[in-house]
This record gives sequence, structure tokens and C-alpha cells, in this order.
Amino acid sequence: MVAPRPRPVRTTRRGSRPLRLAPVLGAAVALAISSSVVAATPPLVVHEDVDFTVPRQLLTAACGYPVFARFVGTVNIVVHFDADGNPTREVDSGSVTETFFAPSTGRSVGFPLSLNSVATYAPDGSAIVTFGGLFIDIHTAGGAPHLLDVGREVWSAQLVDMQPNGVPIWELDELLSKSGTTKGNLAGICLALNP
Repeated sequence: MVAPRPRPVRTTRRGSRPLRLAPVLGAAVALAISSSVVAATPPLVVHEDVDFTVPRQLLTAACGYPVFARFVGTVNIVVHFDADGNPTREVDSGSVTETFFAPSTGRSVGFPLSLNSVATYAPDGSAIVTFGGLFIDIHTAGGAPHLLDVGREVWSAQLVDMQPNGVPIWELDELLSKSGTTKGNLAGICLALNP
């Protein structure tokens, strides 16, 4: 008995159709992706000179007299938006001098502050803000620090408003995590501000 010969496999034009559709589908996907990227709002870049003063309630309570903090310097802000114009991420950096002062004693103490923060915004207006760098460095010349705080902090926050230039205004809610080095305490700042 002779074994049957295998039937030849026929190739048709129809069988090659998926291969011809692949470049068309790839081009359509690339076009869809690029059009969504093009539709996204470009980032907002702002360079701001800052000079503002705020009361420091915790220091006022610790020292027993009113204490304020003045911030002077330049802040660079980059805000990214989604296609609808809602903020999604903000990166702040800059060089600022923070000065604690007490009008009643006539004393002040200042230090350069490294400003380095990233805020990630959720659609509901909540945010996670991460700070890194030197937060406080109060010391006497050649002496031990009255208060040194350097490291990384992660906070929950809420988007509360937008500045006229489009920069978000957020308010910190709760400290979620902290790492780094802290030496001294608030009383050290009071010691530097005492007459």
C-alpha cells in the first residue's frame, strides 16, 4: 500500500492580509498616541522673585513672644497639566533665605534654604507633596546648631486655589513620612532670638 501524499498547503492573498494590516494598525495607534500628546497642555514655567513674611505660631508659643519668618529669593516652578488643563504635577526649586525675627527683641537669625519639592495632584484635588533638602539651619558662628533639620518629608495636601498666573496653591494636611537628620529643637531658635 502506498502512503497518501500530503496535500500541498495553499497560500492565498487572504492569508497574508494580517501582515498587510499590521503597518496600518501601527500607524493608527501612533497617530492616536501622538494626537493625545499634542492635545496635552504644555507645562507652565514660572520664575518668581519672592519676598513675603508669615507669622510662626509654634515659635511664638515656644518663645513667649511673636515670631515671624521672612522668605526672600527666587523660586522656579514647573507645572504639568492634563489635556483638560488640570494640574497633574508641580516641581519647585530655588534659592531662598529664611529669616526668623522677633520685633519685640529686635533679634533675627537667617539661613539659606534649599527649596526642592514635587507635588503630584489627583483629580479630586488632593495631592502628595515631597520636600527634600535643608529645611532649617540655625547655629551660632563656629558653634553647635540650635536647630538643624535636613532630609526628606512627604505630606498629604489639598489644592485650594490657583494663582492668576496658573500656579496651584496647596495647603499641607498631614506629615506622612520623614527621614533625615534633626538636631536641636524650637527652643534653640528662641535662644538665638532672645535679647
